[in-house]
Order: sequence, then C-alpha cells, then structure tokens
Amino acid sequence: MDKIPLNIGGEKYSVGIPLIGIVDDGGGRLWGRNNPEHNRIEIDETCPLRRRLETIAHEVAHAWLEFMPLPRTEEEFCNAIGRIAARLATDLERAGGTARLLLLGRQRAVITPRELSELNPTDRIDAGANQCNKCGTSIAPGSIVRDGPHKHAHSATGVIRLRFVCTFCEKLVVWIEQASPGGLPNGIQVEKQRQTGGEELTEFCRDYPDESGIIV
Repeated sequence: MDKIPLNIGGEKYSVGIPLIGIVDDGGGRLWGRNNPEHNRIEIDETCPLRRRLETIAHEVAHAWLEFMPLPRTEEEFCNAIGRIAARLATDLERAGGTARLLLLGRQRAVITPRELSELNPTDRIDAGANQCNKCGTSIAPGSIVRDGPHKHAHSATGVIRLRFVCTFCEKLVVWIEQASPGGLPNGIQVEKQRQTGGEELTEFCRDYPDESGIIV
C-alpha cells in the first residue's frame, strides 16, 4: 500500500488507501478511519480529493487522543489542536506537500479530468495541468520527469524534455518545451507529445520507479 509517513505521539504511523473499501459496522462506506492496531490512518478510495486533507486531519486527531488526555478546558483544547495541526503540517511537507495527497494510492499518480475539476484553484496549481493529449487524462505532480535545459536551435534559453507514464494508454508520453530564463518549462511546445512503448518505456520505468509507479 502506498503510504505517507506520520509521527503521532512519538510513534511511527502512516496514512494510505487500503485495497479493500472502508465500511462501518452497518456496512456503510466511510471516507476514513484510524487503525491503532497497525499504527495506520486509512483513507477510502471513494473519498473526494478535495476532502482528503480534512479526512486525514480528522482521523489523525482520533489517533492523537491515544497519546494525550482529553482536553478539559478551551485552552487545553486549542493547545491540542495546534499541536496536532503543526505536526501534521510538518509530516505532509516532508512527504511532498498537500499535492502528495493527490498521488496517494495511485499506482502511476493519475488524476482524472473529472477529479481535477473538483479541486479548488490552489489545488489545481499544485496538481499541475499536464495532460495526455490522446486520452485527456491530467497527470499529477511527482509523475512527470523533466531534464534540461538543453541547447536548441529554436530557443535562446534552451529546451526541456518532459516525460510521464500514462496509466490509461499504458505508454510513455514525451514532449519538449521551451525553457524559461529560470530554466523551467514555459508551456511552449517545441515538439508535440508522442507516445512510445517498448524499450524506451521499460528504461524509463527502470530509471524512475517512483515517478512511473512501476518496478522493473
């Protein structure tokens, strides 16, 4: 299971999406739960992306109550909330920020166009807007590999090659953009997207297992 490491009460915890859906005693679907037996926060795959952070924070609060007394006053309550929020923020930042939540549980870090449309504007920036031109799937951050800038006859600032594995097409997607003065892709394509498989796909997955989500 894909996991994000957490520190709760000095104990090693993790948050992830289990293969089997989360249900309550009555069989109803839940968005999340605290699993203290395995030191794990579990998020159901049906939890909307825009609610993941809230759901994780809710379950993390349950977990923290295993390590601290119940607040008795407003001041103790606020102190507890501040401590929990600060620790969670630190753990998420180390794991890659809130955008990491969008990748959680996705074998190749893919966000569908429908899910992308549900995010607020800030999350959309974090999630990235790169798409597979063939199937239209939006690709989340962490799955796109870029290298460069390299010299190019049609760009004074050089060009950058970008690559990712598209889950739905099961191909390696490659394209080239102009580089900004700061050395980042500027969105202007010098060479349009192309899809490839075979040895080029295998080599990419071997060199970048975390980004592709595939271990060769």
